[in-house]
Amino acid sequence: VGKWRERHKLPTPDAELATDPVWLAATIEPLLAAGGPEPKAPGQRLRTFNVTARMTAGPYPALTNAHRLNFQAAISATHRTGYHEPPTVLWDMLDQAVVTIECEAHEALAAAETVRSIIRRNAEFVAHIGVRDIQVISITPSPN
Repeated sequence: VGKWRERHKLPTPDAELATDPVWLAATIEPLLAAGGPEPKAPGQRLRTFNVTARMTAGPYPALTNAHRLNFQAAISATHRTGYHEPPTVLWDMLDQAVVTIECEAHEALAAAETVRSIIRRNAEFVAHIGVRDIQVISITPSPN
């Protein structure tokens, strides 16, 4: 009931006491008989996705090992408490990195756009790496 109150899913109280609102049986029983308030639509709940993307660095400025290390540190810093897997960065080519980040979103496409934004922002503004392209390789729901 506390969650229903927080989410404004209950009808207007019939009275307010010093401690809590009060509903008459005639007000609240029809809602309870129907199984309670309607739950959120499944598409509206946040889900956790693992997103893997390939970032291709641009030709300017020149990509150095210091830039690569700064990018890896910046991506690692995006790890939030509560996420299961820390982000990873694998430089498999001189100018390309494969980045995997766990992300919360309503749907897979929104998770992909969020990860693209995280990669671009950390590459360009933190590590000072020009970004030519970011291609999402895979999006999978997190197992937990």
